[in-house]
Amino acid sequence: MQIPLHKILTKMQTELDQAKQTNNEEKIKEHLLVIRTLSDLVVEEGSRVESPKPATTPFIQQPVSTTQSTKLKEDDGNGDSIFDF
Repeated sequence: MQIPLHKILTKMQTELDQAKQTNNEEKIKEHLLVIRTLSDLVVEEGSRVESPKPATTPFIQQPVSTTQSTKLKEDDGNGDSIFDF
């Protein structure tokens, strides 16, 4: 989900206004941290290159058919045992 840039800028401006209105240094740092986080998000989103998403196709499982193999008529193998080679 992408948030429009103007909403992020508005939130940053609100945080800056709140930081200017307080005299508590700890609260100012909290507001500046929010501004920093928001700006980091904008910068990181701008540097990402969106790769095209592959079109998804529904997976349809094909029925498995059992085929009867014909036994070779040889003297030394292909009998009923799995060890007959």
